[in-house]
Amino acid sequence: MRWTLRLGRVAGIPIQVHATFLLLVAWVAWIYWRIDPTIASVRDGVLFLLVVFGIVVIHELSHALTARAFGIGTTDITLLPIGGISRLERQPERPHQELLVALAGPAVNFVLAGVCLAVLLARGPLTPEALLPGQTFVADLLWVNMALGVFNLLPAFPMDGGRALRAGLSMVTTRTRATRVAAFLGKVMAAVFVIVGLMWSPVLALIGFFVWLAASAESATADMQRAMEGLAVRDAMIRDVHTVAPTDPLAGPVHLMLSSFQQDFPVLEGDRIVGMLPQEALLEGLVAHGHAGPVAAVMAREFQAARPDEDLFEVAGRLRGRARRCLPVVRDGALLGVVTIDNVAELLRVHAALETRPGGAMRVTRSLLPAGGEAPPAAPAPGGWSLSERGAPRPPG
Repeated sequence: MRWTLRLGRVAGIPIQVHATFLLLVAWVAWIYWRIDPTIASVRDGVLFLLVVFGIVVIHELSHALTARAFGIGTTDITLLPIGGISRLERQPERPHQELLVALAGPAVNFVLAGVCLAVLLARGPLTPEALLPGQTFVADLLWVNMALGVFNLLPAFPMDGGRALRAGLSMVTTRTRATRVAAFLGKVMAAVFVIVGLMWSPVLALIGFFVWLAASAESATADMQRAMEGLAVRDAMIRDVHTVAPTDPLAGPVHLMLSSFQQDFPVLEGDRIVGMLPQEALLEGLVAHGHAGPVAAVMAREFQAARPDEDLFEVAGRLRGRARRCLPVVRDGALLGVVTIDNVAELLRVHAALETRPGGAMRVTRSLLPAGGEAPPAAPAPGGWSLSERGAPRPPG
């Protein structure tokens, strides 16, 4: 996510804030200034807002730490004007795991509300007036936590309540169908948020807009998972791959980039892959070293790779969730091919075409794909750079 500022780490999880959050701070400061045009009023209003978003961080951390207990990492937690987002590396596959991860956030809010209530009880006899919002700072925090807990339990997928709903439905039907039902209800709730928000609260309308987009994206992800069910990386990898060697001049991959569709190049030393040369690194290398500079000077020596037997949906998630378009497919250090997000998208377009054909729906199966053998990459077509025995490109002729 762009325009974010890193605040630090909690339990090893990066916490960051989006630049638009400053607009919310300015808006709250302006509201308090209109109510009471003093520095103390503005300070107290902004301080309370920051405390509320501290509670939001605790809410998101509860999701992240519960997911960690199931072996699922969290990329980061980002604070936005509409709340917080914890980006899990992947979603829990088992319904009971997703249910626990989803309910962890609201549960923490209710626990914090209980702590606030206990503090109020410890101060003396608890009267109805003492519980009213605006009476004390602790009473305000109690209602904030109650509101966050209840609001997040609304079945507006992919909010916490919507994810809990999908987890429950997944126990009695397929995950894809459960996602579609939960996403439909999420869109209905989002429409309600927008309508009510336009009349009373612009923030609620904004939340509804994002819920609608997120529900649509989750539904599309479920369709993608169904299309890739039973497929491995070998079923979508590209075997006809141009490679370069560490000692090659940058002019070689530049020629390959301009004369083919390939933008990222595996770097081979002998028969083993030793690095990747992404397009961005290639262009930066041209600026720093010129076309005669060696590939070794700019290649990425640390890189992620996929195995040919890995689940295609899992690898597609890695391709979509990172700033990379291409992963080498490797077995025992030997390059078998590459898998790209564009090639996965082509497979999904084939699936969509099969689903809309007259006479009934079909899905992509291995019988519709090229043979799954794992032969080394073939040489490029005549007229381009060809592969030498050691994998280094050489000009034609």
